[in-house]
Amino acid sequence: MHRYLTEADCEEDGSLYVVIHSGSRHLEKEVAEYYLNQGQRILKEQGIDIPYELTYLEGSLMEDYLHDQCVVQSFASQNRAAMLDELVKGMKLKVEEEYSCVHNYIEIGTDYKMLRKGAISAKSVEKVVIPINMQVLFNVLMGLRRQEINAVKYSDVDYINRTLSVERQLGKELNRESYGVDEKPATKKELPLKTMSSRRILPIPDYVFEAILQERKVYEQNRSRNGKRFLDADYICCSTYGKPRSKDFHWSHYKKLLQDAGLPDIRWHDLRSTYCTLLLKSDFNPKAVSELMGHAKEIITMDVYGDNANIIPEEIPELLSYMEKVMPNREEPEDDDISKIEIDVSRFLKENKSAGCDKDSD
Repeated sequence: MHRYLTEADCEEDGSLYVVIHSGSRHLEKEVAEYYLNQGQRILKEQGIDIPYELTYLEGSLMEDYLHDQCVVQSFASQNRAAMLDELVKGMKLKVEEEYSCVHNYIEIGTDYKMLRKGAISAKSVEKVVIPINMQVLFNVLMGLRRQEINAVKYSDVDYINRTLSVERQLGKELNRESYGVDEKPATKKELPLKTMSSRRILPIPDYVFEAILQERKVYEQNRSRNGKRFLDADYICCSTYGKPRSKDFHWSHYKKLLQDAGLPDIRWHDLRSTYCTLLLKSDFNPKAVSELMGHAKEIITMDVYGDNANIIPEEIPELLSYMEKVMPNREEPEDDDISKIEIDVSRFLKENKSAGCDKDSD
């Protein structure tokens, strides 16, 4: 059965964006199985006995396979175009711009052949869809470490108070007991946090909170679409099958993002540093910043990031305005002491007495 996913969203300026996630899964599967069977036959004729899933192709059979998969890839592209055409005609829309971002792709050049599984084509002049928006937001706007980001779950979000509880990290077990689900791959173990101070509750900026809500919609759609194959482990940063992201998943996408935006080739960790620097630049208390960063001591925050406060250029008002929108509120609440809240309960006592509830209860 052919599966596809179509999503639409609207920007503040009224621009409509449509994403069509579709392809030729069934046809591609049939082509692959045909060549697997052919490969097994030829290998057995040569006296080579290997498992079916390890079948390899050589010579003209490999060339034919790559050719046919390119045909399947072209069919998938035309299939998406036809779906978009029907959508545009039915809703009477006008397409301003469109582009295709293909993953699991095959490319045959004059001096190379490339078959990539679980990757996208990302040449320097090529537009791509970057699937790391939540990782970037958690990093630069909330200061989470890489392994903390991959371990964040929807259950860690307090939707009423708009806070995030950092409870665990995801990574490779290093001579310590695993924390959580044992069946995950060795590089995706739920582990205790780096230090006791790493366990913290962070305020969620409105921008990030809205992104979490949107990501949850995608999560539910993928769960419904993939059924039993979906790993319902509650991870925010996960694949379309619910599996948590690996520690290096973001790397190629992040480098591509920097390149397309004309930004310096900075490290991923520098985004976390930027978050800390923005807070210090905005006159946040160093002790409070240290707690938000999950540092064991305030001196760590100041020694590592304090001297970098001058990297923010004062002459850019757009940046300062943006900081006001996304940074946590540094002002103390007027009075959050619930012990000072007074409630008049006399009315309820009268009602209970008249109802005969003044007797001793269990």
